[in-house]
Amino acid sequence: MLTRKIIIADANIFIDLAGIEKLGDLFLLPWSIHTTDFILHELKKPSDMQNTIQAAIKENKLIVKTASASEISNLLSFHPECRSLSLADKSIWKYAKDIQGSLLTNDMALRKNASHDGITVYGILSVLDALIRNEITSISECMNALEKLMDRNRRLPMSKCRKRLELWSQQTGAHNHSSSREPV
Repeated sequence: MLTRKIIIADANIFIDLAGIEKLGDLFLLPWSIHTTDFILHELKKPSDMQNTIQAAIKENKLIVKTASASEISNLLSFHPECRSLSLADKSIWKYAKDIQGSLLTNDMALRKNASHDGITVYGILSVLDALIRNEITSISECMNALEKLMDRNRRLPMSKCRKRLELWSQQTGAHNHSSSREPV
């Protein structure tokens, strides 16, 4: 039996995908997408994003882990050396570890710490690649979405984003699709 890849998503992924109108597409991927109640509490607005997330929960396309009192207590002592990480960050890291899932985040500190702990970590570029690979979104649409995201989110790994745009451009034969961007 083929098992679906288990992905535990961070708030920044939901926010970034909502900002480029690709959040609904995330739930079309052949992944079992999870998050925690701590992450959901970080996602207050906009209502369009909330509506998409609530629909995904209702359709069992997004599984939300609700922490018990004892699990919250365990989270408080989970990797205390990682002071820069929030309880929400630690909740998805620990959840990924507990269920042997992969983490989906753009948070560099969380990525680094979880990777060192043996967790497979993916970011927004992996989502866009998967949308193309699974024929949910065209390369051209992903190029436009990534350019929009690069304008909105200066915390992205800009050099990797530019390389991905270049690769996609070569795959489509589109030349100079991406505007020249200043290095960050």
